[in-house]
Amino acid sequence: MKKVGLDVWIQLIGMLSIVASLIFVGLEMRQTQQIALSTQQQERAHKAVDMILGFMEAGHDFDAIMRAETSEGLNEFQQMGRRNFYQTTLYFAENDFNQYENGLLSQTDYEIKVVNVLEFLLSQCEMRPILDFRIRFFSKELLKVAGSIEDPCD
Repeated sequence: MKKVGLDVWIQLIGMLSIVASLIFVGLEMRQTQQIALSTQQQERAHKAVDMILGFMEAGHDFDAIMRAETSEGLNEFQQMGRRNFYQTTLYFAENDFNQYENGLLSQTDYEIKVVNVLEFLLSQCEMRPILDFRIRFFSKELLKVAGSIEDPCD
């Protein structure tokens, strides 16, 4: 049997150290990505709470306004709130789609946060002028997703 030299052992330890370092860096990158996604979700929650509090401070029921089937019977402030909510939701859907395209959103979250949200937005027929304006700025890929959803307003 041949005796293994000291230099071979040093090289082996060096290679194992490099592999361990790469594994550590990979785990750190994964953790950083999870923190970034969590931070973004937290920021969205803050924005939503700020919007709800704005309505509450003005003496309006945010939930009732957002669930209204049409703007009929809503005052000008409430109608503006519905339009702004619609715009905000479009931005969220665009952002979620971008995250999905970049591998930062799971298929399940994509279905919930992009497809389901676009279905909801498309079902808001009276808000169609907003969508018609904003859709011009969607990526081609997001346009394909929106085009694959049955349009209840046609």
